[in-house]
Amino acid sequence: MISAALENFAHELGSDQSLGPVPRVSLEIFKRLGPVKPRVPMIVCGAMASWPASSTWTPDYLKSKIGARMVQVLVNLSGASNRSEITFVPFRDFVEAISAAPPAQHWHLAVGSIYARSVPRLLPPKVMRLFRRFPETAFPELAKDVPIARLVDPETIFETNLWIAYSGAVTRLHFDHMDNLLGVVSGRKRLILFDADPGFEMGSLFA
Repeated sequence: MISAALENFAHELGSDQSLGPVPRVSLEIFKRLGPVKPRVPMIVCGAMASWPASSTWTPDYLKSKIGARMVQVLVNLSGASNRSEITFVPFRDFVEAISAAPPAQHWHLAVGSIYARSVPRLLPPKVMRLFRRFPETAFPELAKDVPIARLVDPETIFETNLWIAYSGAVTRLHFDHMDNLLGVVSGRKRLILFDADPGFEMGSLFA
């Protein structure tokens, strides 16, 4: 499993090469850092306290808003995180299947764009191509529930995405070209972070 490979690799790095404890900062301090934040991971305490999503985003609420909409779903084959296919189902069916205990389907929401805008043309072409994946927002009616612009400069926001998956889902090892603000509304998400060393090759982990 990819998760086991990452766990072993993180252990082999040793404490001298680890990122160390992730600092926790208050929302006030985070805002005081200004538009140019240090490029290190941090936990912003209280960042989501005023978000409507924190109190309203239940399966029933989301189904009432977008339940009938057909959504693009990534299907994990036999529970393996490295073998998948795409299908389309009503959002209501998607939520009911992954909410079952145990999950009735190993499904990820593949396209959950809440907000999207064009990225600056001065970015590298490879990065520009990545941001053409969501030509339209899938769930614009949910944008008011996640007022991210209260936390960061609105000019730095290019996408807001809704990610939902079955319990126990594992996301493939990947690299994001832009800084991310991750907010967990429901459930838990464990992250394994690696230093962004351009000379570091992770592909050999899964050769």
